[in-house]
Amino acid sequence: MATSVVDFPGPERRASESATLAELQVCVRDLMRLLALPAIWNGREPQSILCVLCETLESALSLDACYVCARLAPGESLSCVLRIRGAFVEDSHPAWRCFVDAAGRPHSGPPTLLDATPVGALRMLSYDMGFFGEGSVCVASSDPDFPSPTQSLVLQAAVTLAASGLNSARLAHEREQARKGRDEFLATLAHELRNPLAPIVTALNLTRLRSGGELPREYEIIQRQVERLTRIANDLSDVSYLARGKVELAREPVEVAAIVAKAVEIAGPLLEQRRHYLRIEVPASGLTVDGDPARLTQVVANLLANAAKFTEPGGHVGVRAWREEDEIAIAVTDNGCGMDAETLPRVFDLFLQERSGADARPGGLGMGLALVKAIVQLHGGAIKVSSPGPGHGSEFIVTLPALARAEHARTAPDSRMPAAQKSEKIVVVDDNRDAAELVAEVLSTVGHEVTIANDALQAISLIAKLKPGVVVLDIGMPVMDGHELASRIRDEFGENGPRLVAVTGFGLDQDRAKSRASGIEAHLVKPVDVEKLIAAVAGATAEKR
Repeated sequence: MATSVVDFPGPERRASESATLAELQVCVRDLMRLLALPAIWNGREPQSILCVLCETLESALSLDACYVCARLAPGESLSCVLRIRGAFVEDSHPAWRCFVDAAGRPHSGPPTLLDATPVGALRMLSYDMGFFGEGSVCVASSDPDFPSPTQSLVLQAAVTLAASGLNSARLAHEREQARKGRDEFLATLAHELRNPLAPIVTALNLTRLRSGGELPREYEIIQRQVERLTRIANDLSDVSYLARGKVELAREPVEVAAIVAKAVEIAGPLLEQRRHYLRIEVPASGLTVDGDPARLTQVVANLLANAAKFTEPGGHVGVRAWREEDEIAIAVTDNGCGMDAETLPRVFDLFLQERSGADARPGGLGMGLALVKAIVQLHGGAIKVSSPGPGHGSEFIVTLPALARAEHARTAPDSRMPAAQKSEKIVVVDDNRDAAELVAEVLSTVGHEVTIANDALQAISLIAKLKPGVVVLDIGMPVMDGHELASRIRDEFGENGPRLVAVTGFGLDQDRAKSRASGIEAHLVKPVDVEKLIAAVAGATAEKR
């Protein structure tokens, strides 16, 4: 808000009002303007809201002075705006101290006469908006007949609408703060879940590597439940990141067939567990989109899992894809519990768990379909759902922009296993001892010589002593985090320093960018698969040589 000090003209500049038909028409017009105020207040800053209110009151009532103050939320500072004859003035302006002081004492009854103002005598009215007990509207005019009956009507409406509009803005502010708090909590929760999951997953993978494939049934149960917890942690992160607009897509030409194949692989265990018949009608090629393969796989996998979850055991689930002019459509259908007309419009709402039908038990946290919609929209696509009604199944159809050139599309996921390089000295740095020991054991198993450090200072000492080729480090460590440690390593050891691989619970694109900026060459998100860890260390080792 621009603040100016103005020279206030002394003589009266407005004629006295008379109760004419024209005046009433003007009053109605002004009331309509005031009625529109609350609608434009949501999302505005408190100071901006009060400026709009002052400008509108001045225009509607031909005022010489207007002062408004209010507190948008408890605990926040009081916002005040003073407007004098078309110009905003600092509310601490000494020439208007008497007016501001009088405005802080709301009262009813006849106007108060202020003799000593820079524009001469003013008739002043002050109203309490009742907003947290600290809100008022004060108006003043040099007109000796102020306020006229019509002006009184407009003033009463203005005060009521101001209180209503500010309350609406306050509620919007509280909702936004609650949303931000929720997103931050979800991101923190996801990170905290990943920390204990990381050593568990590493231990399971290590057991599998050592067993040669012969594992008891109990291991398979633990593996499935850990994978489920990992998906929950990933979904929590995705919900938080997508809500804050912090997800960037790694786009490339990709065949829908490859997306569906990977999604079926992911959702397959649930489909098998519930003994569903799966029908796939997807051409092997010719349906190409420009998208993030991992995210689009997540979309189809979530839709398949949703269909499997809400279809009675032994049911039918189908996935098909086709071209519609410039779009590619992917449909997932089931003959499950279906949905009623009331549920359909809300099915993509975050944390919604309501489904119709006899087998409609809440499953998961109600994040899957909300994630699906957000990811599809990020790709410039759309998703719709239909159902004939409870007990008659449902159909989800995703539409994505088609890519004209299909010759470079990915047709199958890369399944090549990484090979370990020759023995390398490695320092593993993690304040979580279990995680550090298991990562060290995995790397030792494939022939590397591994030493553990449980804090950054110990790591720096070991690096100086051992001169390792690779350092595997956690990011979220106390005292000195992984990024600071990486920078210290670069500063102290320069070009002769080790290659750096991060294994962390932070998975945002900006987290990866920050890792690159600090010299970390591979950024793996917990819980990381051992093959990916071995490949990252091997890649770093190969680059060093």
